[in-house]
Amino acid sequence: HSLGRLQMEFAAGVSHELRTPLAVIRSAAHNLRSGIVRDKEDVEQYATIVGDEARRLSDMVEEVLLYAETQSGRKKFKLEPIDVNEIIDRAIAHLSPTIDMDNFQLKTRIEPDLPAVKADGSALVQCVQNLLSNAYKYGKREGPATIEIAAQASAGSKEVQLSVIDNGPGVDKVDQAHLFEPFYRGVKVGSNTPGNGLGLHLVKRIMQAQGGRVTFSPAPSGGAAFT
Repeated sequence: HSLGRLQMEFAAGVSHELRTPLAVIRSAAHNLRSGIVRDKEDVEQYATIVGDEARRLSDMVEEVLLYAETQSGRKKFKLEPIDVNEIIDRAIAHLSPTIDMDNFQLKTRIEPDLPAVKADGSALVQCVQNLLSNAYKYGKREGPATIEIAAQASAGSKEVQLSVIDNGPGVDKVDQAHLFEPFYRGVKVGSNTPGNGLGLHLVKRIMQAQGGRVTFSPAPSGGAAFT
């Protein structure tokens, strides 16, 4: 894969992704304006749809801007002592409403009395959020699907390890070497699965900029574990 080709695919992919929510918003506006939708409940439902799709657009634009900022080195991080529990709570609370959480059980396994970590709070929340939304997107399976958030202080290495683990189909062997590359999408990812191939790359860049790291390993359940 040459970077130029990946960038072209990325531009095409982002354009394709922007097109879908915009089409939904335009058709909702048309139906509201032409009086097809009249009663209060339907109007509320349409407003919710427009809100969700607009949020999706915002998320996408933010991700692309963040990529540009991290590439240019303009993005500055403010490091201070932070409680990991608070980061996890914020990440869960701010998950995109477009994520279908009904088919998942979210579990936490957090060691008590974790030491504070030195990080940029909002940047760390963004990383955890990104891993969580990936787990929702790709961790689906037949039967009950679970996502586990685990956190522990690692003995001797002075770091806290926070993992997002799903019990889905896992990551294809071919993809494992490319997981953190910009614009890369998995070999089996269908074109109808939203995503622009920037998420994990941004997690890696943001973690490194804070003096941290991110790793992937296959989960014991056969799913994926990102730490």
